[in-house]
Amino acid sequence: MTRRIVALFACSALSVSMNISAQAEETGGVVEKVDHERSALKLNDGTSYLLSHDIQVEAITPGMMVHIIHEPLV
Repeated sequence: MTRRIVALFACSALSVSMNISAQAEETGGVVEKVDHERSALKLNDGTSYLLSHDIQVEAITPGMMVHIIHEPLV
C-alpha cells in the first residue's frame, strides 16, 4: 500500500512543514527501508509511502522514528 506524503517529521535534524489539508491523516513508526531511487520509505508495520519531491531522502535512515502526515487514500 503506497500513500503520498504531505509532510514528514523525523526525530533528527530533518524537519519539513507545509500547508496541511484539513483531511490529512497522521501515522508514525520506525523506518524499515528507504528506496532512494523511488523516493519512498517503508515502515516496520509494512506500509509504504512515496515522499514529496522536497523531502531530503538521504536524511532518512532505517531505524529512524518518523511522524508522517499524508493525504488520505481515495
